[in-house]
Amino acid sequence: MNNKLAIISAMLFTASTALTSMGKVTLDVSLVGAIGSSELAAFAFVFPILFLLISVAGGIYVATAAAFAGEGRLDNGRVRRGPLLQSVLVSLILGALVAAVLHACLPVLLTAMGAANHLAQLGRYFSIWLWTVPLMFVSANTFAIIRNLGYFKTASAITLVATAVGASLSILLIPVHMGGAIWGVAGSAYSTLATSALSTTLSLAFVAVLSCEGGESAFWSAFVEMAQSILIIGLPVLLSNILLFLFLSMLTRVFSGFGQDSIAAYGINGRVEQILLYFQTAFVTVATPTITRLWAKHDSASMLVFIRGMASLMFWFSLVGAVIVFVARHWIAAMASPTPETYKICVFFLCVVPGTIGLQGIFILATTALNLMKKPGRSLLWCGVYYGVINAPLLLASQSLGDARWSISALALATIVAGALSWLLISREIKAATGFMDNLIMPMSNESAKL
Repeated sequence: MNNKLAIISAMLFTASTALTSMGKVTLDVSLVGAIGSSELAAFAFVFPILFLLISVAGGIYVATAAAFAGEGRLDNGRVRRGPLLQSVLVSLILGALVAAVLHACLPVLLTAMGAANHLAQLGRYFSIWLWTVPLMFVSANTFAIIRNLGYFKTASAITLVATAVGASLSILLIPVHMGGAIWGVAGSAYSTLATSALSTTLSLAFVAVLSCEGGESAFWSAFVEMAQSILIIGLPVLLSNILLFLFLSMLTRVFSGFGQDSIAAYGINGRVEQILLYFQTAFVTVATPTITRLWAKHDSASMLVFIRGMASLMFWFSLVGAVIVFVARHWIAAMASPTPETYKICVFFLCVVPGTIGLQGIFILATTALNLMKKPGRSLLWCGVYYGVINAPLLLASQSLGDARWSISALALATIVAGALSWLLISREIKAATGFMDNLIMPMSNESAKL
């Protein structure tokens, strides 16, 4: 009797998720229908394809359930991580292949269904909705595993939460009683994509918990520890990026105060500067794994020598870019400048600022290295010094001189000073790691002395 009640209970929970999902579809139909008959007619052609893929995903569900019934894939209420990753990868690949085939066949398929007059609307819908297919296959996989382990209520709860969020988005994204709506049928696709993404994410997270050695308690303990480690670094990094945003806002305001030509030149040259900085950030990205590996080995001396070598490479590479920009400065300025005054400011900027890009890169490398060495407070302090103590006073002083060229010069000078100090900061850390004290930047902390 108890077994029968358990079966009926699991059935009702599972049925409730299907009914809730159908309720979301019904809501979408009513919202699209409120826009107009043309939109509703187009939406009708979605359902055969939708139910086809739901059936295919059901096949993935059954296949996964059968596969995990074998030996060595489930272990005392826990899913083994190897088979889990393999099954998720297979489902993802199958979903991507099905989506690609469907994308290629859609025009012919829709025309054969009689949807020739609605191809534009349906094309917009399916260009969004097809991204849900790989997610649909992966979630079919994970839900099969969850239910195989007996967590029927959890599987239902995940679906109910995701569907509720999707229904809320449908109400927001599908305008009701608005002729010429922007979202319309596409709004339903976006809400469906969000529903699939949330459902897949939650189910994957739950399966990850079940795959953790030591069970749920071990997973959450490791999760809290990881979250603390990330937040300790992440929050100061967030604050430093807020400082960057405030500095860039101030910089934009300074240039806008000089008139339209100056702000136009700033916009043009900002793109050139950004391109040059991409190479510097790429160097930092490449350096990060080595810095992390050496730090984990407690080989701080080698790590800091590597950082200084990388800083030197970044600086000399930046000079090559600066020379290229200097040679092409007149062509770049003439191509993008709408007025002679904008042209003059652009040429001046391209003569001065590109030469400082390497020093900007060294500043980025220094702050990144401090974060990787788990010294986010010092990294944040150094960002505050760079933006608030070095840059801001020079820019505000240059603003009173009434010419954008003075502000450009102030910006370059601030970058040179900050880059040079960042170089000295790296040198100081190297000397501290190798046993030689140095007071080039700031007094040594006990933590740094132990590097």
